[in-house]
Amino acid sequence: RICKFGGYGKGISSLFHFFRFYRKAMAEAIADGFYDYIYCHDLDTIIPGYFIARRLRATLILDQHELYEGMMMRANPLIRFLFIQMLSCIKNLIYRRVQLVIYTNEIIRKYEKALIRKFKIKTIIIKNYPEASMFNNIQNMNDSHIHLGFFGNIREYSILVTIAEAIEEKNDLRMTVAGTGPDAEDIKRVLAAFNQSAFLGRF
Repeated sequence: RICKFGGYGKGISSLFHFFRFYRKAMAEAIADGFYDYIYCHDLDTIIPGYFIARRLRATLILDQHELYEGMMMRANPLIRFLFIQMLSCIKNLIYRRVQLVIYTNEIIRKYEKALIRKFKIKTIIIKNYPEASMFNNIQNMNDSHIHLGFFGNIREYSILVTIAEAIEEKNDLRMTVAGTGPDAEDIKRVLAAFNQSAFLGRF
């Protein structure tokens, strides 16, 4: 395991840590020189994985949890266009060596179906979210309000605050936020000032 110094909420500063991570990952893996499989978790690790697999003639596996193109929806249109074009170039270069892509849902697999067909990549879906059976015992409440629930990694501060502000303008709406993440403490502090939104913390 090779540590990457960075994380959620670090912004553009994480980019420089990636180069350091890439260099160290490639140097150590190629020096070992005996790997049959290279497993890459998400697209941000596939770049060194590609070069390692090519050098060692190893099988390259990509575990694709995210749709990175969707992360730029709120960005400047020109920046978003350039970002998506860059991703397209990276994928067209790297996916030609990938033997298996693990997806977490059918939505991402359908988005990449052209690449899958082009390079004849094997795919499999392994869900990383709860099975529907876990919610069989949930009971409906006698409540006339419409409830919005957010459960997950709390890293979208501006979006959640905007939603909370909008909900305050409608008496029939309520929002509950559960989870943890880099923005959790700030969200907890802000939501405390709202009457129709609540923060539960880690679930």
